[in-house]
Amino acid sequence: MFWKLLAIVAAIGLTACGLLSMRQARLQAAHELADAQLRIWRHDEELLRLRALIAERVTPERVRQMMAAADNMPKLIDATDAGWLIGPDDAPQGDWTRRTGEEAP
Repeated sequence: MFWKLLAIVAAIGLTACGLLSMRQARLQAAHELADAQLRIWRHDEELLRLRALIAERVTPERVRQMMAAADNMPKLIDATDAGWLIGPDDAPQGDWTRRTGEEAP
């Protein structure tokens, strides 16, 4: 009888330990979720602050000044040489014809 009682007490103790570990894991997951939400909130606040700072500095007059300054800049590449713009004479003749006129393999 003693061994049966000891086995029952041990089984109840092991069950209690299992339940406590599951509860601890659930609490830890909730804590990590709250931390992640707090970090997201902080990043959102920083993003809003930076957006307000940008909006404060970029006025329509400042955009016009930047556009005028960009007109004086030299072009880095010619769009037609890069193949971005194709004139009517350079249009491909077939489905696989490249701009150079070579047939694709």
